[in-house]
Amino acid sequence: MVFFRKITLTTLMPSVQKNSASLPLQHYTPFLECYRNLDMSALRAITNLSRLTISHPPGDGLFLFASTAAKKAPAKTTKLPPLGFFVNPYAIFVKENYKSVDKGDVMSTGKLLSQQWSKLGDAEKKKYFDQAAKHREEKVKEFEKLPEAKKQQLIEEAQQKKEKRAETSEKIAKHKMWKETGRPTPPPPARNLYIKEEFGKLKASGTALNRQNVSGYLVQFSNQWKTLADFEKKRFEAESTRLHEDYKKEHDEWKMKVTELKKEEKKEAMAKKEERKETRKTNTVKTIKKKAPAKKQVSKK
Repeated sequence: MVFFRKITLTTLMPSVQKNSASLPLQHYTPFLECYRNLDMSALRAITNLSRLTISHPPGDGLFLFASTAAKKAPAKTTKLPPLGFFVNPYAIFVKENYKSVDKGDVMSTGKLLSQQWSKLGDAEKKKYFDQAAKHREEKVKEFEKLPEAKKQQLIEEAQQKKEKRAETSEKIAKHKMWKETGRPTPPPPARNLYIKEEFGKLKASGTALNRQNVSGYLVQFSNQWKTLADFEKKRFEAESTRLHEDYKKEHDEWKMKVTELKKEEKKEAMAKKEERKETRKTNTVKTIKKKAPAKKQVSKK
């Protein structure tokens, strides 16, 4: 038998009484058909329910959980730029206390401030959260006074900054991954091999190199490379070709390694997701059994 278990139910059918615990649906063909086919959109249309979900508690059969609370229309809010309207409460705390704990080292000072912040109670932190909220309110009021053209301009500029930050963060994360996974470095071209050799000759001769003369030598060696005969370039080109072949093999091995690491990360993420899902399901079942009305025991005469 399929049951419709109610959490907050006011309008399912005229005959349904408020606060009823569980109702058999075998006689209500439209509801039962929608329920068996899991056609949630059709069932919502029939029952006019705002929220409707299905649970599968083991041993208790299938249950529908519904709420007839009215759907709230989304409040109309002014579209704001994605940046500049919110300041982190911790940032306000840092700005207020940085000079008093400045150790001359950014890392040490930041670590000390972080420890002080973590020791603050909720009442002490509320001061900074209130300041952050006030900052946002003031920014919103200033923004709403602007002409529409200026608003749109600020929104577009802020969006561009946000996208640029995202690109920068992506590049940093990519280079960090390259370093952690041992990505091979691409070899230099033939010209760079020649220049490297010429700089080696300068060092061997005892010539002092500094910022002023290095750029001059670099231009000089680049021009020399252009005037070298083909047979003189051949040695450097052959070495560059060999290094590129070795690099290609190492790069292919590195790509396979990264692919396997990504598979493992995805597998671990899926396992954690399933674990959270099972935890939620277990908690739901416990709540259902706790709220379910006790069965009346009929005494045998």
